[in-house]
Amino acid sequence: MKKLRNKKFALICAVVLTLMVSSGVTLAYFSDYETALGEAKIKLSDRTEIHEDVTEKEKKISIKNTGTEDFADVVVRVAIYGPDEMKVTLGDGWTENGGYYYYDQILKPGEESSQITANIEDIPKTIDLSELEIIVVHESAPVVYDSQGKVQKPDGWDYIPDITAPAVEY
Repeated sequence: MKKLRNKKFALICAVVLTLMVSSGVTLAYFSDYETALGEAKIKLSDRTEIHEDVTEKEKKISIKNTGTEDFADVVVRVAIYGPDEMKVTLGDGWTENGGYYYYDQILKPGEESSQITANIEDIPKTIDLSELEIIVVHESAPVVYDSQGKVQKPDGWDYIPDITAPAVEY
């Protein structure tokens, strides 16, 4: 009987000791903290929108970075799909490659690209104009710089023209 009582006492002591040791660790975990001073400005993401001036046979397209100062500078590209009779005229700063039209300047928040014009010419009289469409898809990517200050190519963009990066301010 005495041995059973000693085993119970030893078990209770072990449980109490374990609780005491682990509560100290837990208390230290929940009460430990660090303070930091200063601030760092971060750019959250990018926001762009497409502007299209449309007439019966023509679409003038530009892209605007609609972000505020907390948003990123961006690079943009567009793909334009239309009938065989469609002709695309590039504005200043646009280059065509691989089915995309790339703007070779960085758009800061609030800035807008020059225009690209897509128009449909020489339409056979047998075709109804209301059946023709010009579809524009635009993409933007935040500007990322390498250690030498050169603009990095966004993932999945096979071609991007050389862009002169403005001085980075910290």
